[in-house]
Amino acid sequence: MSTKFILFFLYFSLSLEDCYKNCEQCTEYSEDEEDMKCTFCKENFDYLYGTSNCVDKNQYPSYFSYRGVLLHCSLFNSKCYECDPAPYFLGDFSKDICLSCIPGFIYNNETNECEKCKGNEYPFIYENFDECKNSEFQFCDLYTTECVTLLNEEYENLC
Repeated sequence: MSTKFILFFLYFSLSLEDCYKNCEQCTEYSEDEEDMKCTFCKENFDYLYGTSNCVDKNQYPSYFSYRGVLLHCSLFNSKCYECDPAPYFLGDFSKDICLSCIPGFIYNNETNECEKCKGNEYPFIYENFDECKNSEFQFCDLYTTECVTLLNEEYENLC
């Protein structure tokens, strides 16, 4: 065998092993969790949209996996915390189906949309970590908003 072939084989073999642990292949070695430099993900990992990182989708409950890429609901609707990706898979990007909302927005069960409180209502935000609709996720950082109508003196007594 030629020396060039052996050197190429050794370089190629080493470059495959020098990737971040979640990467099947990478552009270069990285130990940085925020910049993994992956070109292909290992099995059970997905690309995090807008990065070169391969992540466990169970750590990203407000994201959904589309063809191996984790997309955040806010790419389509900035008010959703969790969403039903079915319309997007069918190519309908005009219809958002929220499952839960980001803090400050109340969930409308009839329209599956997230709405602001009315002008005469005050938003109360409380943690609701056990109520993520997408039960496959292990981590949930959901906060639920409740809109309450109060008189001024009632509101002042709560503060």
